[in-house]
Amino acid sequence: MKMKARVLLILLTMPLASACIKGVDMTPAKIARQNMSATVASFEEMDFKTVSFPSVTPEMLSVGDPVFDFREDGMSYFRAYVLPASQSPYILEVTSDRVQYNCAPCTLGIVRPDVLLLDADKKPLKNIQWPEPYINSSVGKTRRYMTSTITPEMGARYAVVYTASRYIGHEEVGWDQAGYRGLAPADSIPIPLRPRYWATGTPVGPMSFVLREVDSDRI
Repeated sequence: MKMKARVLLILLTMPLASACIKGVDMTPAKIARQNMSATVASFEEMDFKTVSFPSVTPEMLSVGDPVFDFREDGMSYFRAYVLPASQSPYILEVTSDRVQYNCAPCTLGIVRPDVLLLDADKKPLKNIQWPEPYINSSVGKTRRYMTSTITPEMGARYAVVYTASRYIGHEEVGWDQAGYRGLAPADSIPIPLRPRYWATGTPVGPMSFVLREVDSDRI
């Protein structure tokens, strides 16, 4: 009887072990953060990438990328972009996908990007407010959206994407906006429930820089 129970336990845990093998190892990133120092001293020294409009630019923040000191937000890897000189409003969106990493127990992590807008002289714009992130799992994976409308009056000519130190290792919780899921209680009347979202902030991982038309669909 004990042998059967042991075999059953092994069979039940094998899928979990297999899933954990596929997780992303965050150990190198954690070690790198302990000795992180700025490799770029100013916004003028950043390598700004020119992207077309509209466009989706996939990125992967990784150990070894350039590092900038964002002062109260701490050290971070980053990406820098030239914004279009548009005379009409457009959408700037940064997306990141939740991934499994560092099992035992299995943990879900995600890059929680901040976006710093710069003017034509590469000076940070002040009093720019970003809405709360939008979470959606209807795209085949759990995706986080940081979205804002850029208008000509703002004077934004450059964007720098990074992740603040206060997010690293801290859990973000919220609600998945993919839609309601129904429960069927005894009286068979569905109760709408919105799926719960959670993820731990990571210093590295996948993200995309998106420029799109106002009122266009999210990717």
